Amino acid sequence: MINRFVRMVVLGLLVPVVGSPTARAGRTFYVDPKLGKMANPGSSSRPWSTLEQVVAAGMIRSKDARGKIVNPAGPVRPGDTILLRTGYHGDVSISGAYNDAVITVAAEKDHRPALKRLRICRASKWTFRGLTVTPSAGPKYEQTTLVSLGLRRKETCSELVIEDSFIYSVPDSSKWSQSDWVSKACNGISLGREGKGLVARGNYLLNVRFGINLAAPGSTAEGNTIENFSGDGIRVMVDDLTVQYNTIVNCYKVDRNHDDGIQCFLFNKGRGTVRRAVVRGNIIINRLDPNQPHKGALQGIGFFDGPLIDFLVEKNVVLTAHWHGVSLYDAQNCRILDNAVYTRWTGEKPRPWIMLGQKQGLTGNNTVKGNLAHRFNLPRTGVEASDNRKVTEEAFYKQMKELAAFINRKYGEIHPVSKRPRVGRRIRK
Repeated sequence: MINRFVRMVVLGLLVPVVGSPTARAGRTFYVDPKLGKMANPGSSSRPWSTLEQVVAAGMIRSKDARGKIVNPAGPVRPGDTILLRTGYHGDVSISGAYNDAVITVAAEKDHRPALKRLRICRASKWTFRGLTVTPSAGPKYEQTTLVSLGLRRKETCSELVIEDSFIYSVPDSSKWSQSDWVSKACNGISLGREGKGLVARGNYLLNVRFGINLAAPGSTAEGNTIENFSGDGIRVMVDDLTVQYNTIVNCYKVDRNHDDGIQCFLFNKGRGTVRRAVVRGNIIINRLDPNQPHKGALQGIGFFDGPLIDFLVEKNVVLTAHWHGVSLYDAQNCRILDNAVYTRWTGEKPRPWIMLGQKQGLTGNNTVKGNLAHRFNLPRTGVEASDNRKVTEEAFYKQMKELAAFINRKYGEIHPVSKRPRVGRRIRK
């Protein structure tokens, strides 16, 4: 009998469970601003009221920075999902909530939940998906940063994700004056400051000042669309960042900031060493509408304040009316591969180049290969340059269309919340 039992275990017919307790299955809770009450159990038929109230009422069981259980009676635990229904869910701030497994906060299918703002600090393992985040949804408009993951210093945040969400200041900025842009445009997403491994993926940011700031090592911004911005599209500010397959369009020049599609500098320092950034497959377009107000000359990929060490800048497509298509200063062991930069504004003097520049005389051991540009501004030594060609309209738009098609396949042609085309019309000549 014993031998038969052993044979069954070996064959996988019986699994001994001594010392291996069954993992807790994740539960799903529901939140409905129109029909919910906080006295309810949070079920589909008896939902809670708003996400802000769920957090304030201590419904979420997590750990603090020292590992002590917070809200031990909270029904929502690591591994659970909170589904939000259509309506206004408040100004949401989550602090001191470290999880052993991811808690997912997402829009229920066919629902449109809206927040005024989302702030997460001293936390880990949270994913937010399919939300609308805008101060326009709240009772009073406020200029702010709309999504902040890793808000405070000295308390590490990790594995925080915001994805497939619609993030905007106002839905329509067409009548904004220059002073409106200065006083009303919100910043989009902040990934930092002492967090790590934070992610912004597949979001649509509209009518913002700065789009996405990356100040947390090991973080990623991918597949996002940033349309209508008055500062920089994306900022790279610490080591080990990935910025890939984002679409950045329509820069509004309203102040003295030198606007960049993607900019790099050392966070809180300005100049200083930044290492191991990957900037891949981004589409940057100065402006789509020739009659756009407050138009300016957008610098494409402008990395001016190094040293920059072990960067990979590849397969980006930049359409702009500025000298700087792709420019890296004081670059060391960096690779600039297969990028295309072009201007269609032939009546304006600048013709974008690909450049290795120097402020501190530190440029060396770089590779520039397979790129298209109007000009190449490269040093005579310290660079391996090959197969770089003068750009033509035909070659540029061919590369842009191929990249746009790839982004559409990877992230979806229509953004799931904004219902706007992720790339679509942006590739037309």
